[in-house]
Amino acid sequence: MKKVILIILCSIGFSHVGNPSIIYEGNAGEYPIRVVIRPPGVVPGLALIYVQSLDGKISTVKTQPMKWDAGVDGSPPQDIAKQMFNQPDKFNSELWLMDFGSYSINIEVEGDNSIANIVVPVMSIATKRSEMNFIMKSILIFLMLLLLFGFVTIIGVSVEESTLSPGKTPDKNKKREANLAMIITFFICISIIIIGKKWWEGIADLYYSNLFKPMETTTQIKSFEQYQILNLEITDNMWKSGVYPPIVPDHGKLIHTYLIKEDLSAFSHVHPILNKQSSDKFDLTLPGNLPMGKYFIYSDVTHETGYNQTLLDTINISNVETPLIDYLPKVDPDNSIKLTPFNSQFLHSKFEFDDGSHLIWKEYQTQIQMGFIDMNFTLLDENNKPLILEPYIEMGGHGIIYKKDGTQFIHIHPTGNFSMASQEVLFELKEGIEVNPQDLFCTFGYRSEDGKLVENLVKDGKVTFPPFEFLEAGEYRIWIQVKNDGNVKTGIFDFIVIDPNAKI
Repeated sequence: MKKVILIILCSIGFSHVGNPSIIYEGNAGEYPIRVVIRPPGVVPGLALIYVQSLDGKISTVKTQPMKWDAGVDGSPPQDIAKQMFNQPDKFNSELWLMDFGSYSINIEVEGDNSIANIVVPVMSIATKRSEMNFIMKSILIFLMLLLLFGFVTIIGVSVEESTLSPGKTPDKNKKREANLAMIITFFICISIIIIGKKWWEGIADLYYSNLFKPMETTTQIKSFEQYQILNLEITDNMWKSGVYPPIVPDHGKLIHTYLIKEDLSAFSHVHPILNKQSSDKFDLTLPGNLPMGKYFIYSDVTHETGYNQTLLDTINISNVETPLIDYLPKVDPDNSIKLTPFNSQFLHSKFEFDDGSHLIWKEYQTQIQMGFIDMNFTLLDENNKPLILEPYIEMGGHGIIYKKDGTQFIHIHPTGNFSMASQEVLFELKEGIEVNPQDLFCTFGYRSEDGKLVENLVKDGKVTFPPFEFLEAGEYRIWIQVKNDGNVKTGIFDFIVIDPNAKI
């Protein structure tokens, strides 16, 4: 795993890293639905929206893009989604995202009994630069030269022959005037092309300057007595100047941080505490058993406009003497850590814990083809009896999908891979409700037999994540976190995604 590759490729991520698709699975009123949104990656651009009725009772789907500060009245009219051929339970539409920032895709579904609505957040950001292919570029250059020389020739002929009487031939003066006119026209056209190129380069530079990069952070290790304290500071100029709005809680935490050791032998899901003296800094008392080495840091934050992003950094944890501080940050009780032997492989459908319980991935395969993959997990005791799941940070479970070369990091929940706080903020903005960051809520995301999400405890040990779409081949690891009897259990699964169309 190369740090350079990690930083370059991760710089195009938001809320998750390297895979821009947004997946939502939940209820719109009484209708269980699944929504997949593929952002365009360019602004303006067309977002592709796919809606599936999980119980087959939806007959009509309407979609609408709404920028966070526009409201429903300031947004384009609803678009009627088309039913996919020979698949009456699936609908799709295309929506233009015209500006940078936080959008909601407002989805209205109608069935036999009622009309219901749901809001799915999506970030409209530029994440890529599209290069014109060589053939198209060559064709356009050829056509431009053809037009250029054609226009110059027309001007020359016009000056040389347009004032002559029929049957007359141009003399030397006319020919000289025509040649001079052609030369002047040629240089005027070249000047226009150069000016146009400069103008276009300026537009392109402005666009490229808006390519998304997460807020810059600085991470340091400090000491308080025998404890090591991680200090994460947001140093980005846009944050410091107030361009980025304040951060709001998601699942009751201002920041969700993941520390992943370079060799994947340590995984820690932690929640730094806001520094009492600065809203730019967050402090974390590191677990005492966290092994030394290089760590990649991923920190999920959500802004009060619904905009969310993943902050990136690296840190080297060692026994080298560090600066001293005079306080010990409180430890969040929801912090968790999972250690495994160096270079371990978990190529199996069952992960066993020290107490004999185990987490089973029903659809697990060592090699999986690119595309959507179902993710249904069950926690069993040593006698293969289901254990009662408890909410872990207001959710039925948390998961991290990680490509082992560091180019993908996706935080998933039973309801999808988006920020729940972002969904709630955008819903309240749509409804014209004053947003109160302290009242943001999340659903546990447990799935009952009829396909709907419920908020009670689950006794059958099952937690379901929406099918996830793997778009790139490679080696992956998934950490799945559930809670039972007050203990957070982290299961680990390794697998390989293969491209069926790749040449062997």
